[in-house]
Amino acid sequence: MTAVDVSILIVSHGHGALVRDCLSTIGAGMVGMTYEVILVDNLNEADFLTKVGGNRPEMTVVQNAERLGFGANVNKAARIADGRVLLILNPDTKYHAGRVADAVRFLEDDISIGVVAARLLNVDLTDQRNFRSFPSMWIAVLRGFGADDWRRRPAFYRRSLLEGVPLDGPTKVDWVYGSFMLIRKSVFEAFGGFDEGFYMYYEDVNLCFRLRKAGLSTFVYPGLEFVHHHLRTSSESATGSHRKYHVNSLARYLWKSNGFLTSPRMPCDAGVPSRRAAMAGGVPEAAANPLALVVSPSSMRPFVQLAFLAAVAGSTVVASALAWNLVVAGGMAAGAMDRVTWLIAASYIACIIIAEFMLKEFDPTRLGDAHARVIGVVESSIIAAFPVALFVVASGNLTDRKHELFLMMLVGVALLFNAATALVFARLISSEGARIGLVVDQASAAPPKAPELPIGLQIVSLIIPMGGVGMASVRNRIADAIRSQAIDHLLLVTGRTSGADALQLVHDLSMFDIPMWHAQVGEDNSVDLVQLKAQLRSRTREGLKRGFDLIFAIAALTVLFIPMLVIAAAIKLEDSGPIFFGQPRLGRNQVPFMMLKFRSMYVSQADVRGDQLTARGDARITRVGAFLRRTSLDELPQFINVINGDMSIVGPRPLPIGFHFKGKPFEHMIPNWHHRHRVRPGITGLSQLKGLRGTPEEIFEACEMMKLRAKYDNLYIDHWSIWMDFRIVIMTVVSGAFMSSAY
Repeated sequence: MTAVDVSILIVSHGHGALVRDCLSTIGAGMVGMTYEVILVDNLNEADFLTKVGGNRPEMTVVQNAERLGFGANVNKAARIADGRVLLILNPDTKYHAGRVADAVRFLEDDISIGVVAARLLNVDLTDQRNFRSFPSMWIAVLRGFGADDWRRRPAFYRRSLLEGVPLDGPTKVDWVYGSFMLIRKSVFEAFGGFDEGFYMYYEDVNLCFRLRKAGLSTFVYPGLEFVHHHLRTSSESATGSHRKYHVNSLARYLWKSNGFLTSPRMPCDAGVPSRRAAMAGGVPEAAANPLALVVSPSSMRPFVQLAFLAAVAGSTVVASALAWNLVVAGGMAAGAMDRVTWLIAASYIACIIIAEFMLKEFDPTRLGDAHARVIGVVESSIIAAFPVALFVVASGNLTDRKHELFLMMLVGVALLFNAATALVFARLISSEGARIGLVVDQASAAPPKAPELPIGLQIVSLIIPMGGVGMASVRNRIADAIRSQAIDHLLLVTGRTSGADALQLVHDLSMFDIPMWHAQVGEDNSVDLVQLKAQLRSRTREGLKRGFDLIFAIAALTVLFIPMLVIAAAIKLEDSGPIFFGQPRLGRNQVPFMMLKFRSMYVSQADVRGDQLTARGDARITRVGAFLRRTSLDELPQFINVINGDMSIVGPRPLPIGFHFKGKPFEHMIPNWHHRHRVRPGITGLSQLKGLRGTPEEIFEACEMMKLRAKYDNLYIDHWSIWMDFRIVIMTVVSGAFMSSAY
C-alpha cells in the first residue's frame, strides 16, 4: 500500500455488525485526509467479510490463526500500517461530529504530545468522560464495589474520575480509553506498542503511563466527537474469563506502576517538555541525539551477576547464623557454637570480598553502587531471618535432636525470604525509566556514542544549553526541573574547558539527591565519563527503608485506629470544624506536599501557610488541640503521608515552605540548611531525640537551635542505616521524645 495520513486499526472479536456500522460513518470524519483501515478478525470467522458489509478498497483484513489479546492484535495491525499516525478505534464506536484532521494536526503540531483522544459520548449523547487519573488499588477496589453508581462518592474517588475538569478545549489528562487513541506511529514503535502481557484491559492505561514517564502528554480533543456504546462484557460476566482478565491486568498494571498504595506520581505540567526539548519525529531524543547512550557489552558482566548471586546466598547464611545465635544459642553445645561463629565470620569475609570485587569492576567510570546493593541485601536478609527463626521455634519444630535440621530449614526459608524481600523492596522504588536532564555545552561537539549509564531505560526529557546564558540561570532551571519531578538524573556534556562549570553545578545543586555524571568531550570526539555524584543510597537500601516505612505505618494505623477515631470525635465535638489540617511542606528534593495533622487550632485562626510561630499558651489553640500538641498525638495522621510516599518514619522533620524567624529565612542564616531535603522528611528523627523541637522566641536562641537541628539532621542523613532507624524509633518511644518541649 502507498503511504497515507492515518491508519485506522480495529480489532473485532465477533463484532461484525458493529464494525459495519462503524465503517459506514468513519468516512465523514476523515475529510481532508488519506486513510486506510486495518481490520483484525480475532475469531477467524468464515463469514466475517459478509458481516462487515463486504470488502472496501481502503480496507485490509487480517484473520488470526489463534486468538490474541487486544494489545497483541493492535501491535500486529500497527506493524503493517502505512500511516504516519495510528488511530486505534473500537468497533463499538461511530463518528458523530468534528474532523479527525484537526485532532491529527493538534497532535503533530506539538512534539510533547503522545496521545490525543476524541470526546466520547454515550448512546444518548451524554458525555462519557473517557479519561481518568492514573488509578491506585484503592480506586480499583471501590470501582469493583460499584462506586461509579453510588449516589455519594468519596471526594478522592471523584478526583480520580476528574469530575471537575471541564472540556472547554484540548485538555491534558492522565490516560484515555483505548476505544479512541491517536498516536504517531514512530512513537508507538519506539515504545514497543501495547504491552502484550495485558491480554485485555489496562493496556491503554499502561501505554499512557509509559508515555507520561517519558514526558509525553495525553490530551482529550473535544472538537472531535464519537459515540461509544461502551460494551461492558466484564461486568456482565462477573465469574467468567473476562473478570479474570480484568483482575490479572489490574495486578500487572499496579505492579508495573507501583500503584498498590497510591496513584503513580507524575511530573507536573511545568516539567513536561514542550517543543524546546529536542526530539525526532515525536520520539524523545534518547534515540536520535548524537550523544546516543548505547549499551556497551562487557565480558565481565556475567561474572559480576554471578558474584551478586553469591553475595545473596552468603548473606542468607549470615542471616541464618545470626538468627541461630540469638534465638537458640543458649541450648547449644560449645562445639556447635564454635562452628556457627566460624560460619558467621567466614560468610562476612566472603561478602566483603565480593563487594570489593564488584566495586572495582566499575572503577573505570565510577558508576557502580554494587557494593551498596550487597550491603542492602545483607541487611534485608538479616531482618527477614529473624521472624523465620522465631516462627520455627514457636511452632515447636526445634528439639535438642534437631539442631542440624533446624539450621537447614532456616537457611532454605531465609533464602526465599531474602529473595522476596530484596525483590519487593527494590520494586517499591523502581521505575520503568529514568528521566535525564541533559546539560550541554554548545561549544562542544557531541560524540556519536557514549558509555551506557547503569540505570536501565534512559529518556532524555529535558535539554538545557549552557552556552550564552549565566550559570545561575542554568542552575535555577535544573533546580526547577528537579522540584517539578521532570528529571531524576543529570548528565553534563561539556568541552575541555568547562569542567569547572560542571563542578560548580554539583556544588550548587548539593541539596538534591540525584545522581550526576560528567561527559567531557575531547577534540577527537572521545568521551571521558565520570560520576560526579551518586545517590545517597542504593536501590536495595532505599527499598529496604521504604519497606520498613510501609510495614511500620500500616501496623501503626491498624493499632491506633480506635484511638484516632476517639481523637477525631473529640475535635468534632469541640467546635464542629474539620478533623484534619493540611499544611504545605517541602519533601525530598524540595518537592512540595501537604502534611496532615489532627487540627489543633480554631478554624478561623489556623496557620495554613506556616508563617506564624507557635508560642506557649497560644490563644489560637483549642483545649483538645493543646492536649494533642503536648502529647504529639496531632502527628498521627502523618502515617498516611508515609504510606503516600511523602514522608518516612525516621528523617528530618518537614518544615514550612520558606521557614523563617520574624521574616528572616533560616536558609540565609545557617549553612547547608537545604541539605535536609536530600531525603524524605520523617515523623521522628535524631533531632527530636536530642530535644530540639519548637522554635525559641529569641533570634539568637532560635538560630543556635536550628544550627543544631541542621547538624543532627545531616549527621543522620550521611550515616544512615536501617539499624539507626530501629534505634531512633525505639528511643523515641522509650524516652517520650515527642512529648518534651512540645507546645
